Amino acid sequence: MVTAGKNHFMRRLMITVAALGVATSAAGCSRLKDQQGYLADPVLVENIMPKVDNRQSVEATLGQPSIAGTFDKSVYYYVTRQTEQFAFFTPDPKEHSVMAIHFDAKDNVERIEYYGLEDVASVSFADDKTPTRGREMGFLEQLFGNIGRFSGAPGGPGGPGGPPQ
Repeated sequence: MVTAGKNHFMRRLMITVAALGVATSAAGCSRLKDQQGYLADPVLVENIMPKVDNRQSVEATLGQPSIAGTFDKSVYYYVTRQTEQFAFFTPDPKEHSVMAIHFDAKDNVERIEYYGLEDVASVSFADDKTPTRGREMGFLEQLFGNIGRFSGAPGGPGGPGGPPQ
């Protein structure tokens, strides 16, 4: 009798642990949605009018831009990005929108442009090393390469403060 009760307890424990493992792995494999950048309110965005609004009214209505031009301060960019990620994989962009508000010389809104995911440029990084001049040195050559090249006498030939050789 004692053995049957112990086996029943162990079986229930193993089922519970297995169920927790399945639930945890299922939760880890769910899609994660993320939104970054400016959260646009369509009503506020529609209220910005070219030739009517100026820089101060845009900032008062929409807030500070995500990006302002570094060299050319005549454009404000409001950027929104939504991504989806499955488990540990790289996030996949689902939506990307940029609202560019251009100002004229008097800080009045000149025009508004909208860009989407289709306008995003993909940049691939090179996997190669940057080429350098000279030869490649091994680890030991780098470690012991300077032994005997300099004289240790301060002020002497080749030492600090001495004449060059």
